[in-house]
Amino acid sequence: MRLGDARAFLNLLLRTCQTKGQLGGHSAARTYRPSTGMAGSEMVFAITKLVKALSKADKAQFDMRLGTELVSLETDAQNAISGVTIRGGDGVAVEITTGNVVLATGGFANDRAGDDSLLEKYRPDLRRYHTTNGPFATGDGHKVAYKAGAGLIDMDQVQVYVWNSTSIPSQFPVNSDHVVLRSTPASPCTLGRGCPS
Repeated sequence: MRLGDARAFLNLLLRTCQTKGQLGGHSAARTYRPSTGMAGSEMVFAITKLVKALSKADKAQFDMRLGTELVSLETDAQNAISGVTIRGGDGVAVEITTGNVVLATGGFANDRAGDDSLLEKYRPDLRRYHTTNGPFATGDGHKVAYKAGAGLIDMDQVQVYVWNSTSIPSQFPVNSDHVVLRSTPASPCTLGRGCPS
Protein backbone atom coordinates (compact mmCIF):
# COMPACT_ATOMS: atom_id res chain seq x y z
CA MET A 1 0.00 0.00 0.00
CA ARG A 2 1.40 3.39 -0.96
CA LEU A 3 1.40 6.33 1.47
CA GLY A 4 -1.34 8.13 -0.47
CA ASP A 5 -3.55 5.03 -0.39
CA ALA A 6 -2.95 4.56 3.33
CA ARG A 7 -3.85 8.20 4.06
CA ALA A 8 -7.00 7.92 1.92
CA PHE A 9 -8.04 4.81 3.87
CA LEU A 10 -7.41 6.55 7.20
CA ASN A 11 -9.35 9.62 6.09
CA LEU A 12 -12.27 7.39 5.10
CA LEU A 13 -12.07 5.48 8.38
CA LEU A 14 -11.44 8.40 10.72
CA ARG A 15 -13.04 11.17 8.65
CA THR A 16 -9.97 13.32 9.11
CA CYS A 17 -6.30 12.50 9.32
CA GLN A 18 -4.70 15.80 8.38
CA THR A 19 -2.51 16.59 11.39
CA LYS A 20 1.15 15.83 10.69
CA GLY A 21 3.53 15.58 13.62
CA GLN A 22 7.08 14.68 14.49
CA LEU A 23 7.12 11.94 17.10
CA GLY A 24 9.99 10.77 19.28
CA GLY A 25 12.87 9.33 17.29
CA HIS A 26 11.72 10.78 13.98
CA SER A 27 14.03 13.07 12.03
CA ALA A 28 11.11 14.92 10.42
CA ALA A 29 7.36 15.39 10.80
CA ARG A 30 5.90 12.30 9.10
CA THR A 31 3.13 10.88 11.29
CA TYR A 32 -0.43 11.66 10.16
CA ARG A 33 -3.14 11.44 12.78
CA PRO A 34 -6.61 12.79 13.42
CA SER A 35 -6.83 16.17 15.13
CA THR A 36 -9.02 14.59 17.82
CA GLY A 37 -6.30 12.30 19.20
CA MET A 38 -3.49 9.89 18.43
CA ALA A 39 -3.74 7.69 15.36
CA GLY A 40 -3.40 4.29 17.02
CA SER A 41 -6.22 4.53 19.53
CA GLU A 42 -8.48 6.41 17.13
CA MET A 43 -7.95 3.74 14.45
CA VAL A 44 -8.64 0.91 16.87
CA PHE A 45 -11.86 2.55 18.10
CA ALA A 46 -13.06 3.28 14.55
CA ILE A 47 -12.23 -0.18 13.21
CA THR A 48 -13.79 -1.88 16.25
CA LYS A 49 -17.00 0.10 15.74
CA LEU A 50 -17.07 -0.79 12.03
CA VAL A 51 -16.34 -4.48 12.65
CA LYS A 52 -19.04 -4.74 15.33
CA ALA A 53 -21.57 -3.15 12.97
CA LEU A 54 -20.64 -5.53 10.13
CA SER A 55 -20.80 -8.55 12.43
CA LYS A 56 -24.20 -7.51 13.78
CA ALA A 57 -25.60 -6.78 10.29
CA ASP A 58 -24.60 -10.09 8.68
CA LYS A 59 -23.33 -12.77 11.06
CA ALA A 60 -23.19 -15.33 8.21
CA GLN A 61 -20.72 -13.19 6.25
CA PHE A 62 -18.76 -11.64 9.10
CA ASP A 63 -18.11 -13.54 12.31
CA MET A 64 -16.27 -11.61 15.02
CA ARG A 65 -15.13 -13.46 18.13
CA LEU A 66 -13.49 -11.83 21.12
CA GLY A 67 -11.54 -13.69 23.80
CA THR A 68 -10.61 -16.31 21.22
CA GLU A 69 -7.16 -17.78 20.58
CA LEU A 70 -5.99 -18.43 17.02
CA VAL A 71 -4.53 -21.94 17.18
CA SER A 72 -3.61 -22.38 13.52
CA LEU A 73 -4.26 -21.33 9.95
CA GLU A 74 -5.56 -24.22 7.86
CA THR A 75 -4.42 -24.81 4.28
CA ASP A 76 -5.84 -26.73 1.34
CA ALA A 77 -4.06 -29.08 -1.10
CA GLN A 78 -2.59 -26.07 -2.96
CA ASN A 79 -1.29 -24.56 0.34
CA ALA A 80 -3.80 -21.71 0.15
CA ILE A 81 -5.36 -20.61 3.44
CA SER A 82 -8.71 -22.37 3.75
CA GLY A 83 -9.72 -21.55 7.31
CA VAL A 84 -8.68 -21.26 10.92
CA THR A 85 -8.66 -23.33 14.06
CA ILE A 86 -9.63 -21.31 17.12
CA ARG A 87 -10.04 -21.94 20.83
CA GLY A 88 -12.62 -20.06 22.87
CA GLY A 89 -12.88 -19.55 26.59
CA ASP A 90 -14.25 -23.06 27.04
CA GLY A 91 -10.92 -24.50 25.84
CA VAL A 92 -12.47 -26.39 22.91
CA ALA A 93 -10.69 -26.09 19.54
CA VAL A 94 -12.97 -25.48 16.56
CA GLU A 95 -12.02 -25.43 12.88
CA ILE A 96 -13.78 -22.87 10.70
CA THR A 97 -13.56 -23.24 6.93
CA THR A 98 -13.69 -19.97 5.01
CA GLY A 99 -12.44 -18.43 1.81
CA ASN A 100 -11.30 -15.25 3.54
CA VAL A 101 -9.01 -14.82 6.52
CA VAL A 102 -7.62 -11.50 7.71
CA LEU A 103 -4.65 -11.92 10.03
CA ALA A 104 -3.93 -8.67 11.88
CA THR A 105 -1.15 -9.17 14.37
CA GLY A 106 1.12 -7.06 16.49
CA GLY A 107 4.79 -7.26 17.31
CA PHE A 108 6.94 -9.61 19.34
CA ALA A 109 8.99 -7.27 21.53
CA ASN A 110 7.78 -9.07 24.68
CA ASP A 111 8.43 -12.60 23.37
CA ARG A 112 11.39 -13.05 25.69
CA ALA A 113 11.19 -16.67 26.82
CA GLY A 114 10.77 -20.16 25.46
CA ASP A 115 12.30 -22.27 22.73
CA ASP A 116 10.28 -20.44 20.07
CA SER A 117 11.08 -16.87 21.24
CA LEU A 118 11.21 -14.61 18.19
CA LEU A 119 13.09 -11.94 20.10
CA GLU A 120 15.75 -14.47 21.08
CA LYS A 121 15.96 -15.76 17.49
CA TYR A 122 16.05 -12.46 15.59
CA ARG A 123 17.25 -9.80 18.05
CA PRO A 124 18.72 -11.33 21.22
CA ASP A 125 20.66 -8.09 21.73
CA LEU A 126 17.38 -6.31 22.50
CA ARG A 127 16.14 -8.78 25.10
CA ARG A 128 17.19 -6.50 27.98
CA TYR A 129 15.42 -3.41 26.62
CA HIS A 130 12.01 -2.12 27.49
CA THR A 131 9.42 -1.75 24.73
CA THR A 132 6.39 0.44 24.27
CA ASN A 133 4.53 -2.72 23.20
CA GLY A 134 2.27 -4.28 25.82
CA PRO A 135 2.79 -7.67 27.44
CA PHE A 136 0.55 -9.18 24.74
CA ALA A 137 3.22 -8.56 22.04
CA THR A 138 4.55 -12.11 21.97
CA GLY A 139 4.48 -12.83 18.24
CA ASP A 140 1.70 -15.41 18.33
CA GLY A 141 0.34 -14.28 14.95
CA HIS A 142 3.80 -14.42 13.37
CA LYS A 143 4.33 -17.96 14.65
CA VAL A 144 0.95 -19.20 13.41
CA ALA A 145 1.48 -17.60 9.99
CA TYR A 146 5.00 -19.02 9.67
CA LYS A 147 3.78 -22.54 10.50
CA ALA A 148 1.21 -22.16 7.70
CA GLY A 149 3.96 -21.28 5.20
CA ALA A 150 4.09 -17.47 5.33
CA GLY A 151 7.40 -15.75 4.78
CA LEU A 152 8.68 -13.42 7.47
CA ILE A 153 10.43 -10.15 6.63
CA ASP A 154 12.01 -7.34 8.64
CA MET A 155 12.18 -9.49 11.76
CA ASP A 156 15.18 -7.48 12.92
CA GLN A 157 12.92 -4.43 13.30
CA VAL A 158 11.80 -4.47 16.94
CA GLN A 159 10.22 -1.56 18.78
CA VAL A 160 12.16 -0.58 21.87
CA TYR A 161 11.91 2.72 23.67
CA VAL A 162 14.36 5.48 22.79
CA TRP A 163 15.72 6.17 26.27
CA ASN A 164 16.58 2.61 27.12
CA SER A 165 20.07 1.69 28.17
CA THR A 166 21.74 -1.46 29.39
CA SER A 167 22.14 0.29 32.75
CA ILE A 168 18.64 -0.38 34.05
CA PRO A 169 17.32 2.18 36.56
CA SER A 170 16.64 0.59 39.94
CA GLN A 171 12.94 1.51 39.90
CA PHE A 172 12.33 -0.82 36.93
CA PRO A 173 11.57 -4.36 38.11
CA VAL A 174 13.78 -6.98 36.47
CA ASN A 175 13.93 -10.76 36.47
CA SER A 176 16.98 -12.89 37.28
CA ASP A 177 18.44 -12.22 33.81
CA HIS A 178 18.10 -8.45 34.40
CA VAL A 179 15.33 -8.24 31.81
CA VAL A 180 13.05 -5.27 32.41
CA LEU A 181 9.62 -6.64 33.28
CA ARG A 182 7.71 -3.37 33.14
CA SER A 183 8.16 0.36 33.38
CA THR A 184 6.29 3.51 32.53
CA PRO A 185 7.96 5.14 29.53
CA ALA A 186 7.92 8.90 29.13
CA SER A 187 5.78 10.31 26.38
CA PRO A 188 7.61 11.22 23.16
CA CYS A 189 6.45 14.78 23.87
CA THR A 190 8.77 14.95 26.86
CA LEU A 191 11.70 14.18 24.58
CA GLY A 192 11.30 17.57 22.96
CA ARG A 193 10.70 16.29 19.42
CA GLY A 194 7.30 14.69 19.45
CA CYS A 195 4.91 17.38 20.62
CA PRO A 196 2.26 18.30 18.08
CA SER A 197 2.40 21.93 17.03
